[in-house]
Amino acid sequence: NSGSHLGGTAVVVTVSDTDGVTSAAVGGKALTSFAIVDHANISGTTSTGMAVGINDVTVVNGAGTGTGVGLFTGT
Repeated sequence: NSGSHLGGTAVVVTVSDTDGVTSAAVGGKALTSFAIVDHANISGTTSTGMAVGINDVTVVNGAGTGTGVGLFTGT
């Protein structure tokens, strides 16, 4: 996925299980309008302030933080 580093891009993050997921971020900036869609998908909108270029996607649950390296490009 890619979108403006200024935020405002709608994204869907697919995970193995959304049970216990409390937040998600792109480029270290929390998704706004964060929502659990179903057992495997999270939706939200990117926030301003991520880097131009490659950004990681992180998801936090009770077991810790999972990171998808380089999954979003800020333009």
